[in-house]
Amino acid sequence: GSDVVAMALSIWSGGPPYCLVFNNSEQSDLEAPDVLSTGVWTHVAFSLSGSVGKIFVNGQPVATNNSMNLPRALIRTNNYVGLSNWPGDDQPPDAMIDDFAIWSRALSQSEITDRMGAALTGHENGLVGCWDFNAGTAKDITTNGHNGILNSGATIKAQQINITDGSWTLTNLPTLTN
Repeated sequence: GSDVVAMALSIWSGGPPYCLVFNNSEQSDLEAPDVLSTGVWTHVAFSLSGSVGKIFVNGQPVATNNSMNLPRALIRTNNYVGLSNWPGDDQPPDAMIDDFAIWSRALSQSEITDRMGAALTGHENGLVGCWDFNAGTAKDITTNGHNGILNSGATIKAQQINITDGSWTLTNLPTLTN
């Protein structure tokens, strides 16, 4: 067996956000109750603290599994954002990604909410990797050097978008598209 952590904005074609953890041959998973809306920016976060896994959508917890497996150790050479690791499941998403971050610890709901509209500097406590795509590349803005490569026709394009929900506004966001 092997250890795997996978997170998806959509399970299969058109499903809700989903997370799974394989620990040796044991699988545990977590699925949000609703499919993400199309045509609107949505903030999605996955957290794992001990055996408690959570999915947050726009800062609100929408799914919890209190008995998630923990991976023993993950040493991966290939890690994908927007593409599957499994052969035959390589359809790129019809989505735009503004930024992507991996943390060494589970963030609290308030930390997730506070960071939703804020640009990370790359120096935040526990930040393992952060790709904001602002330089037109998949360069990790932390000092950890986990730089990415754009594959499968992915491009970075500047786009003027104003998103206001009463608590935050984002403008001039570069986005990763395919």
